[in-house]
Amino acid sequence: MNPIIKKAIPKTFHMIILMSLFGGLLVFQACDNNTTNINSNGPGHGKGRVNVHMTDSPAQFDALTINIVRIEIHGTGSDSANNKWQVISDSSQTVNIMDLTNGKSKLLGTKDLEPGTYNQIRLILGSGNTVTVNGKTYPIKIPSGQQTGLKININTNISLTSGSIKDLLLDFNAAKSVHRTGNGRYMMKPVIHAVNKQIDGYIKGQVQPAQASIFAINGSDTTNTYADSTSGNFKLMGLTPGTYSLSIMPKDTTYSDTTLTGIQVNSSDTTDVGTITLHQK
Repeated sequence: MNPIIKKAIPKTFHMIILMSLFGGLLVFQACDNNTTNINSNGPGHGKGRVNVHMTDSPAQFDALTINIVRIEIHGTGSDSANNKWQVISDSSQTVNIMDLTNGKSKLLGTKDLEPGTYNQIRLILGSGNTVTVNGKTYPIKIPSGQQTGLKININTNISLTSGSIKDLLLDFNAAKSVHRTGNGRYMMKPVIHAVNKQIDGYIKGQVQPAQASIFAINGSDTTNTYADSTSGNFKLMGLTPGTYSLSIMPKDTTYSDTTLTGIQVNSSDTTDVGTITLHQK
């Protein structure tokens, strides 16, 4: 046999072995990392998919950062496969809540789950949570949430069927969550509403002059936001379908408060109230 061929055979054989091992390693990693490696074409194997997003009802802070180390969901009913806590994401992530206002949201995790009804979400928080006020950053003490987690009831249960995709929105109310204590420190008792994006609706619009607080009121339920300080644009998310009043309170007290009534919010739809022009007193 040609000596050149004799030398080439071992090299080729070694290359095949290395490629096989590398391919097997990739397959193993894809199977193991099941909280983040999701098929973009949709759920398979008879499962449904839940996507968890977070948004914020604004507050007067420069920044509010929280560290989320794990997200879990709980099913209801007698099915033992769903009636337990299941991990949506176990990748640590730090989120600045103040970046998620006026219709902005962040995808926190996604997971394919067995069909069933899901009624609770739980956030496990880590350390390093801070609030920035007037340019100064303070650590935040959280009485609970790091060990037992923050349990949140989903306002309208998620009914997951084979092949379906559901989006869950966590609406973090920063103004009601963060409190300054008597010794000048800050503590947080998170107020978070979990809403089904396929069921709830939205209100958007624009206020002129731009700086104003907006409140959507339906009976005893009130959701608030702040208009963008430059454009005046605003968006209220996670609203239960129904008829709302919209109260606008300008920051400049030389302008009068304004209230719009009879605003209809429909499931999975956005009601645009257009431009609201405030008038001076």
